[in-house]
Parts: sequence; structure tokens; C-alpha cells
Amino acid sequence: QIYIADIFIKLGVDAIMPSADFSDSTGPMVSPLSIRNIFLPGMKKLSEFVKTKGCFVMSHNCGNNWKLMDIFLEAGYQCYQSIQSKTGGMDIKLLKEKYGEKITLWGGINIETLIEGDEKEVEEEVKYALKYAAAGGGFILGTSNSVAYGTKYKNYMKALETLKKYGNYPISL
Repeated sequence: QIYIADIFIKLGVDAIMPSADFSDSTGPMVSPLSIRNIFLPGMKKLSEFVKTKGCFVMSHNCGNNWKLMDIFLEAGYQCYQSIQSKTGGMDIKLLKEKYGEKITLWGGINIETLIEGDEKEVEEEVKYALKYAAAGGGFILGTSNSVAYGTKYKNYMKALETLKKYGNYPISL
């Protein structure tokens, strides 16, 4: 991963985002102790390398990662992306309260809502994320993974419209 990160950094990227998906919706698929013993040393090496090159290091980790958040911080990750509140129990308000001073949070819109929900649900998710995660900075509004196939155009546009309406500092919702 260091070799690949170096190539991308030389091409001018601002951040590297290794993905691991250590968890599913119920929690870690591998024990936190095993992740700490097996993976953490490599995670730290990559983070240190990326930072020495003047770039940011982020984590893409789907699922319920409550038991792993401290490991992500110890690894040196500066941003946590793919926050699954609906299917993984990763409430962005609680994440902000516990980790908001230590790591940037990237999420707030569930892909399930973009696909299966309606515009009202999308608007409420965006407003909730802005209200509870944007205060003080350290927040990037985005989906709980990628904008997935099947996303309703009107829902995606509603997310953007809501961000434009309410997403200017100071946030006042």
C-alpha cells in the first residue's frame, strides 16, 4: 500500500484512503485484538508515510465500528468515511460527541435513504448531520459509502439542495 500511495501522491492527490471493511452491521468481523495485533502496525506505517509526504490519510470502513474507532485513531487516520448510521448503528451525533475533536467525520446521508427513501427523509438526514456533526468543523457531508446504483435522482438533488440551504457557517438548525 505504501508503494501505491507513493505513486498517487506523486501524481498530486491530497489524501490516501485505504479501505478495509473490518466490520459488518453488527460489529467487527475480526476481533479488535486481532486487528490491533495483525493490521495496526501496517496501518500506522502507511499513515506515517502519507503524512510525511504532506497528505492526509483517511479510513473507509463500513459497518458498526464502535469497537474499532480507537484503533483507527491510533493508526493515525485523520478522517473516517462510510459512516453507516442506518444499517451499522454509527450515529453521527454520537460520533461527533465522542471523536469529533480527534478525527474528521465524512458521512451523514444513508445510501439506503437515497435509494429507497423519499425527499423528506433525505432532507431530515442532511439537516441532522449538519446540526450535530458540522458544528466546529471537522465534517464532510457525504453518503454512508458511495453514491450507489439505484440512487433516486430527486433524492440526490434534495441532499444537495438541503446542503446549499442549511450548510453555511454558522450552522443554525
